[in-house]
Amino acid sequence: MSHPPTSHASRITPHLPLLLILLLFSALTLYQSILLPLGEADDETDHYQYLRFVARTGHPPFTEAERSEAGFKGGLASPGIDWLTAWTHRPGRRGNQAGHSPG
Repeated sequence: MSHPPTSHASRITPHLPLLLILLLFSALTLYQSILLPLGEADDETDHYQYLRFVARTGHPPFTEAERSEAGFKGGLASPGIDWLTAWTHRPGRRGNQAGHSPG
């Protein structure tokens, strides 16, 4: 039983769109990593301040005074995710270090 000869190109062709998307995604990710290294995003502190506000109050900031206190500038991309994860920083949670001085 012999199989007909197949070229490598015919096996790659069906996957070409996926490979191109993967290559583009990898290139853009690498570019973004070089442009803005992990841990140095310009709005990380804003997200953390917002998260702590929600954890402390139990709700997102509604008034202008609350928004100012929470550091909300209107440009937060994921306040919903911050709000959903705020329970991990609620005061009194075991292992929570938010708001406590070291030592």
